[in-house]
Amino acid sequence: MNGVVVVIPSFAILAFFLFGGYGQGREEKVCNRKTNLIIKMNNTCYHIHHWLIFLILGTFLMVYLVNNNNNTYVLCALGFCFGAIIQGLTYRDAFQFICSQCPS
Repeated sequence: MNGVVVVIPSFAILAFFLFGGYGQGREEKVCNRKTNLIIKMNNTCYHIHHWLIFLILGTFLMVYLVNNNNNTYVLCALGFCFGAIIQGLTYRDAFQFICSQCPS
């Protein structure tokens, strides 16, 4: 079982990192994509990056794993989350949350 604990999340991390578009973000276009999660409050737009969403999801999965026995599916999902976090942090604008211009 210990081998499964290491192998399955590792493959999921590698798959997301390789096929997720390594560092393809461009700072000036991040707030204009229609696939991004943009929250508008008080005439300011905030971009919620996918790595932040997966960080929150991964935290919940880690808590689940600590409180329960190892589950192969949860380990795979956790590996996917880690891959998404790593890939998202490769963007040049990974820590830019306020958009310069709100999308129309």
